[in-house]
Amino acid sequence: MNDVLIISDNLEIAYKVDIRFSNAGWSNKNMSVMAMMALNSGSTNHYQCIVLVVDIDLLKRFGSVIKEMSAMIRNISKQSPLYLIFEGDYDPIFSVWTQYGRQFFTLSMDRTQLPKVINKIITLESEYLPTTNYCSPMDAI
Repeated sequence: MNDVLIISDNLEIAYKVDIRFSNAGWSNKNMSVMAMMALNSGSTNHYQCIVLVVDIDLLKRFGSVIKEMSAMIRNISKQSPLYLIFEGDYDPIFSVWTQYGRQFFTLSMDRTQLPKVINKIITLESEYLPTTNYCSPMDAI
């Protein structure tokens, strides 16, 4: 079973993301950005992927701790693939975050793009094979 961790403070978007993954047969866990800050990054390694929704007001609420959040996001991305969804326009202050994410998306112009974004993430993760599934030809010797 595929598991996804959805991190968002925007309840409407989190609900839509949750429903989309559920309809695809994925199990979901939702948490707020504040809860993410208290999260032990090692506890994220059992998720197929993590979706972080960066809402319009995130910078206002957490602007003073962006560097600390960057370290947390780096650690989380080492455990599971991270996808970033920006609700508003992309702000260059988040460029460090995009380095850690597998891919990022913006919904600034059209929020109806969200289902397409989630479908793309599902497709990417369905095609992804972890390196632990790889067997080297040298192992056969």
